[in-house]
Amino acid sequence: MKKSKSLIFLLFLSVFSLISCEEEEDDTSWDCANGTCVEVFSSFGLYSSRSNCESECGGSNNTLGKVSFYTQSDLGCGNITVFLQGVGSDVITGFYPNGFSGCDQNANANFNVPKGSYTYTAECDGYTWPERTITVGNCTGVQLTN
Repeated sequence: MKKSKSLIFLLFLSVFSLISCEEEEDDTSWDCANGTCVEVFSSFGLYSSRSNCESECGGSNNTLGKVSFYTQSDLGCGNITVFLQGVGSDVITGFYPNGFSGCDQNANANFNVPKGSYTYTAECDGYTWPERTITVGNCTGVQLTN
């Protein structure tokens, strides 16, 4: 009798262990940030798995693009804030007299976003650029002039 109670107890313990080891559903998803996959602890990420994120974010089928807003001269209105629709804002803090010097330059307003079309506006003290549409590729430069 003692053996059967022990056997029943072990069977119960085994079943309980299997139930408790079931994978719990979570809301983890993945987003691409500056070419790197980051875990997002919500269901609002772009990708449902790390492998999907890595294949899109840093792989050969990379859908991540860059856009860099710049000026070639001091436009006389201070720093220029650029607003990219659905993404946010960044600030142009300097200028490049020789023209576009590439994406990710410190003085530019830089965005790393999925390739595609976006609208933007910009403003500085006393001046506002009207809304325009751009298409973001691997490295897209947009010169602001007044």
